[in-house]
Amino acid sequence: MDAWWSKHVQPALKMLADEGYILDKLIYKNNYQHRKSMHFRRLKDVQRRLRSFLKSDFISIRPLLSNTTSNNQSSQIVQLLYVLIFAMGELDELLTAISKSGESFFTLLSQSFFMPFALTVVSMLGRLQVLLQNMLDGLLDKYESLFVSLSPSIDRTALVQDFRIVFIASAEHLHTLLENYTPKPRAAAS
Repeated sequence: MDAWWSKHVQPALKMLADEGYILDKLIYKNNYQHRKSMHFRRLKDVQRRLRSFLKSDFISIRPLLSNTTSNNQSSQIVQLLYVLIFAMGELDELLTAISKSGESFFTLLSQSFFMPFALTVVSMLGRLQVLLQNMLDGLLDKYESLFVSLSPSIDRTALVQDFRIVFIASAEHLHTLLENYTPKPRAAAS
């Protein structure tokens, strides 16, 4: 399981930290101009949730993973499952905040206001969306394998599928926005 952490989670956390650094700089540079607008407040919500996720207890899961593989105690597996559920819940909230922020910035783009700023933010939100969605998929797979190993006599795939539907619904919302996006025509200058 430690190999799973090194292969899937650790690189994603590094990339998330890099994106968080870029987001911090972007917000710092544009704070005075946009601080009272709705799109900027939603972007700051994404920043706050990303910082919260990167500082959460999820990062301290690595020692628990190595202990679980060596001892295979059900109490440690249950504790690990709770940590994974907590992390997936935070990821879902972060994806929802990204979706709301993306809607605001797509509105800015359709009105052709602050085009360089809006394009930069939309591309950054897209990168965050992909990173977080991949991390969420990896956590769900790990949750499924641990859950099945906890009680192998019971088929738990239906529960895991329901779990996937609940957590991925918010991410699909932004994808639907991207597919249905059509720019509004600009009013002709008189």
